[in-house]
Amino acid sequence: MSECKKNNLNLIISNPCFEIWLYYSCNENMPNYILPKDKSKISKSLKVHLNEVVSGGVDPRKAPWEIYQANKNSLKNYKEDKTKIPKLFSTQMHVLGSKLYELLKDDIERLKDIQENKKFKMIEEQKKLKRKN
Repeated sequence: MSECKKNNLNLIISNPCFEIWLYYSCNENMPNYILPKDKSKISKSLKVHLNEVVSGGVDPRKAPWEIYQANKNSLKNYKEDKTKIPKLFSTQMHVLGSKLYELLKDDIERLKDIQENKKFKMIEEQKKLKRKN
């Protein structure tokens, strides 16, 4: 970490893995599952667990749509040890995510509105088809 400071770089750490931030895009609280005894398998077991608790699994392609929620929930659950390293199920991605959201929020919200409008139109079309039948 001192190398990063020396070179004016910000290091972002997720414990156990980046997917914890994706998990927080659709979950308000820390994951609740039995950790493997072998600590080196926590990251892999979390990824398996996430596919069980998140419909369709966590998808990094969906992250931009839920960046605000992921930041909010990851910050709510953020804890670090005395050396400033995130504790288990904590991530510093909200630091980068907040900056990205500020840059992209207008576009994200506009695209969400478009997507919502498309869903509404599709539902209305399905209702019309049902009435015809």
